[in-house]
Amino acid sequence: MTDKFPQGVFPFLCLWIGFFLRFYRLGKPEFWADEAASEVISRLPLSGILSYSFTHLYEHPPLYYSLLHLWRGLVGDSEWSLRALSA
Repeated sequence: MTDKFPQGVFPFLCLWIGFFLRFYRLGKPEFWADEAASEVISRLPLSGILSYSFTHLYEHPPLYYSLLHLWRGLVGDSEWSLRALSA
């Protein structure tokens, strides 16, 4: 029996389709409340993010906000780019 696809093409195709579905229309719906809160917190300086995280223990740990802070410095602060870190 012969294969229709060369070896390795099917996994690559599945990854590409998954990537496309994950990022398709990523910036279209408006921010939800938790996304907007993360965006506001990530605008703080890194020292402010740490102090916020220690005073609001029910929120995310400071690593996510710190990564988002650095990410927005690299790729900007549009809705699409801020959601791309989590996608």
